[in-house]
Amino acid sequence: GSGGSSGVDNLNQEEHKSNSKSPSSAVSTHVSIYAGAGIVPGSTVQGEFTETSQKLGVISSLFPPSPITLQSSNPTPNSAWSTAFIEELVRSGVTQFYICPGSRSTPLTAAIAKSTRMNVGVVHAMSVHDERSAAFRALGYGRRGYGPAAVITSSGTAVANLYPAVVEAAMDGVPLLVLTADRPYEARDTGANQAIDQVKAFPGSYIRWFRDVAPPSDDVPISAALSDANHA
Repeated sequence: GSGGSSGVDNLNQEEHKSNSKSPSSAVSTHVSIYAGAGIVPGSTVQGEFTETSQKLGVISSLFPPSPITLQSSNPTPNSAWSTAFIEELVRSGVTQFYICPGSRSTPLTAAIAKSTRMNVGVVHAMSVHDERSAAFRALGYGRRGYGPAAVITSSGTAVANLYPAVVEAAMDGVPLLVLTADRPYEARDTGANQAIDQVKAFPGSYIRWFRDVAPPSDDVPISAALSDANHA
C-alpha cells in the first residue's frame, strides 16, 4: 500500500436526562471517521482514491448495509442508491459521463456531480442537451480506447434517441454504457410518452447486457445495486 491510515476518532457518548417525574435517559453517539492515503513516488490519483475507498468500506461495513439508513446526506432513497451506484461505477473504471436533461434522472445527475467534486481530475461529466448527440459522444470516447463512457437520460422517448449509437457500438465492438431512468413499475405503460416500455427498447442482438434495477428499498440490500454497477 501507499502508507495511508484509517480509523475512528472522537467517539463521544453523552447521557441526556429528562426532567419529567419518571427520569429517562437516552444515549447519543457521535462518530467521526477519517481515512487517508500517503503520497509516495509512483502513486496516482485513482490509486489513492481506490485505497481510501477501500478503507472507508471496511469501516462502513460496521453500520447498517442500506445507504438509505446510513447516509443522512442523501435525503431520499433514490439519492442514496444513485450515489452508491455511481461510486461503484467509478471504482470499476467508468470516469466519463454524458448527462442529458430530465427530472426523472436527477438523482443520477446529482450523484455524478458529487463524484466529480470528490475525484477532481479523474471523473468528468458533460451536459448534452440532445440524447442522440450524447450517445455518439460516448461512442467516440469508447472508439478512442478510453474504455466505456456512460450516457444518462430521463425516461420515455429520450431512451429511443440512443438507439443509433447503441447499434453502432454493437456492430463495431465499442464499449458503451447506457443508464436510463424509468417510472416505477406501477406507473409504466400508462399511455404517456414518458412511460413507454423501456425494457424492450433495444433488441437483444444489439446489447451485451441489460438490467431493470429494482426501486430503492431498505428491504433490498444495496449490494444488489452495487453488483449490477460492477457487472455493467
